[in-house]
Amino acid sequence: MAKLTLMSAVSANQLFIRLPAPVQAALLPHLKIVEVARGQILIDEQKPVTEMGFPLTCVARIDAPMGEGRYAHTGELGRHHMVGTHVVHTRSFGPRRVTTLVPGYIAICDIEIYREQFKRSTALRDTFIWLQLQAHRRIG
Repeated sequence: MAKLTLMSAVSANQLFIRLPAPVQAALLPHLKIVEVARGQILIDEQKPVTEMGFPLTCVARIDAPMGEGRYAHTGELGRHHMVGTHVVHTRSFGPRRVTTLVPGYIAICDIEIYREQFKRSTALRDTFIWLQLQAHRRIG
């Protein structure tokens, strides 16, 4: 996929277009767009998180394990979110399973690429803190 085509596809994610331009430029070459089916596991709470993603046309469902094979639905992630970055942003976030609720496309890359950008970019960290505050405002 050509860079312009990839950028126009990834810009469907409203969070990606809010990221600082240098972070976008650093992530873009590492992103690949994949199609995901309904019920597909994106993050398995039993395995390490190795990829992060920007939902483009899919919606992901977050579930917290409750024991005995039961899960509690805790939220959804769509084109205003990232998937898998909780392992970079916080250490206190418990295990979660993330599956595809609405099939579609997601742009993914290795979590270590994102982790490196998060370490390097004050602007990315500031953007993430701002986004957290917005999420807390909606809840509170």
